[in-house]
Formats: sequence, C-alpha cells, structure tokens
Amino acid sequence: MVGAGWWGLAGPFAGLAVNLAAQICGLRLHPELGLLRSLVLGFAAGLAGTLACDVALGAGDIGLSAANLLVYMNFGYCYFHFANLGETARRIRILREIDRSTTGLTKEEILARYNAARILDKRFSRLLGKGQILERDGRYFAKPSLMLGLTRLMAAAKRIVFGGASDPEGPGSPGENTQGVEHG
Repeated sequence: MVGAGWWGLAGPFAGLAVNLAAQICGLRLHPELGLLRSLVLGFAAGLAGTLACDVALGAGDIGLSAANLLVYMNFGYCYFHFANLGETARRIRILREIDRSTTGLTKEEILARYNAARILDKRFSRLLGKGQILERDGRYFAKPSLMLGLTRLMAAAKRIVFGGASDPEGPGSPGENTQGVEHG
C-alpha cells in the first residue's frame, strides 16, 4: 500500500498525462469533436486515469484518493484554460495576428477584423448552430447543453471561491441595466 509516501501523489500527475494524451489524440483523430468536446473527453479520461493509478499503486486510503481527485480536477481546470486561452482571448489573437504580419497592421485593419457587430453575429450563429440557444420572437433563450452546464459550474465555482456574484459585470452587479434605461 502506498499510503503517505510520495508515490501516493502520482495519481493526479498520471491523470493529467492521460488527459493531455486523450484530448490531443481525440482532437487530431476526430477534428469534428471540436475543442470543447475534446477537452471534456480528455478531462474524463484523466479522471479515470487518476483513479486507475490510485488503484494500481494500492492507495487504499479513501482520503488520499479524494485528495488526488481534487488535485487532478485543479490540473484539469488549469489545462482547460491553457488550451482555451489562445482560442478565445482577443488580446492574444490580436497579438498573434500582428506578429504574423510582416508589414504590420494599422488600427483600421485591426478594427475591420474585430468589428463588434460581426463578432456578435458570428457568436450568435455558432450558439444557434450548436443548439445552445434558441431565438423566439426576437429574443434569445439558453437551451440545456454541455456549454450551459459548464458555464453554470464555473459560475458556482467562482461564487464559492470569491463569494457573491461570479461575474462582476453580470446580473446583480452595479452595472446591470434591469430597467432598459441607458445609464450615463
């Protein structure tokens, strides 16, 4: 039995290795999965890898296994944001585009690429196309989906960690406009 020895901590690291391998292989072998599904696949595989490592090393202590699962979940959370960062952060994408341009980009060229109306249209099209929202009488409504579940899970985690509202600019924040009146 591994117990308190250093090998007892191998589970989360093995789980992270399984997570990376499953996510990368899943996305490369099945690009139709898309980034989000491949990340969920990798996370689930890593969870199983963490448990399998604990069992294989004989970590019979339920407390150690629970701690290993929590550590792995934190690793998975960090990897999710690392993998997703370059895809979603506008600042990083703009920097990457400027770096790739041999002649540089003007502010007007950058603004043309990051037109707010076009970005929103693209996001709405993606949300509608993936069945994550629906439009009825000019209003949008969330539909049960993996993304909505993850969004709610992240909001709950932020409430637990930071207390109160999970999004300082979201519903219930001082900046929220609930009356349809323009704030000046």
